[in-house]
Amino acid sequence: MTEDFQNVLYLFSCAAMGKKIAKKLSIDLNKLYEICAANGIWPIVYKFLAEEKTFPESFKSIEKKTINDIYKSVLQNANTANIVKELEKNGIECCILKGATLSELYSNPDARISSDVDIFIKDGIDEACEILKKNQFRILNRWVGSHHIKCISSRCKMIELHTEYFDKLVADLWFDGAGFIDAEFIPFTFEGVACHALNPTDGILFVFLHFVKHYISATVTVRQLMDTLLYLRKYKNEIDYEKINNVLDKLNYAKFFKICIAFGIKYLQFEKEDFGFTLQEDFAEETELFLQDLYNLARNNNTNIYNEYWQDAFLEKNKSGSYKKYSKKLNGGGILQMAKVNKNVMQEKYPILNKYKFLYPVCYVWRAVTGMWKLLSKPTKSEEQGNNRMLLVKKLGL
Repeated sequence: MTEDFQNVLYLFSCAAMGKKIAKKLSIDLNKLYEICAANGIWPIVYKFLAEEKTFPESFKSIEKKTINDIYKSVLQNANTANIVKELEKNGIECCILKGATLSELYSNPDARISSDVDIFIKDGIDEACEILKKNQFRILNRWVGSHHIKCISSRCKMIELHTEYFDKLVADLWFDGAGFIDAEFIPFTFEGVACHALNPTDGILFVFLHFVKHYISATVTVRQLMDTLLYLRKYKNEIDYEKINNVLDKLNYAKFFKICIAFGIKYLQFEKEDFGFTLQEDFAEETELFLQDLYNLARNNNTNIYNEYWQDAFLEKNKSGSYKKYSKKLNGGGILQMAKVNKNVMQEKYPILNKYKFLYPVCYVWRAVTGMWKLLSKPTKSEEQGNNRMLLVKKLGL
């Protein structure tokens, strides 16, 4: 069932690390594209194959769109770098999270396309927003409890200005507040502009836990796993392993971390020597279950177990009061927050409003109705499947 998926993983790992294809693969081109697109890795695989393969005429439209997407991404990155330069020039220290710090790990960095640019701002968030406003960015109102501010421009990708590393609810219940990330930055060059990035130890903790968050919520891609493993490989001689082990043991994610490494060795062409961790077991059963789950999630990610996982974590932390009151307090949400949503957030959720503003009342009512339906309705079949997935997540050490 997962043979095509394994072939895609092999091709993807060749493309990511610039390795030659060393075995004969049998996979339909349309199936290849379908799996790659679902995992956000098609541009990476395409750039790799384009050097060795002539695509059939029927594939020309996809080929043209892919080239255009890569070109737009390169252009947007260049424009974003100018914003970073201006922020740094005005004394606002920019720490690039994920994105560009991970793209450079790939054999063809331009093909790793990000949907936005995440910048951590330790100090000066208001000044940063003002600078972006002057550069024609639209600053969306910050959600109560949100850990970032979304800034949108037609010339750049969306920039998210972070004041915290994770959503407050996730940080508190899953990552023990994330206070282990020291915010000790190192110099980093983004498109020729001098800025900052997390140090390698904090960097791998952030990248891995970001992957954990998406995996638990069933919104993960294989690319995020590759990001983590490539980062581990590059900085294997600079990472403080004692800190990594202590943090992951405390958070109870140490087993899953090792399973990810074992998966990389088995399915993504990594070698044991690529990592500074010595595995005492091969996790054969777990990696097979992990493979099947990643395959299923790419085909249908509507198996969200957020609520059940959150509530379990809430009980394990011995929090006082009810989970619902706790989550509403941290997210400042519920029905009242839905009623307060502003037009910028609505335009982001319903892009049609950018062109037809007269539909605003219709979309507002639709949002309220669907929101209330989700709050009051019984679990759907897909939600029940998501709850069943808890067994697998627990087996993988999460």
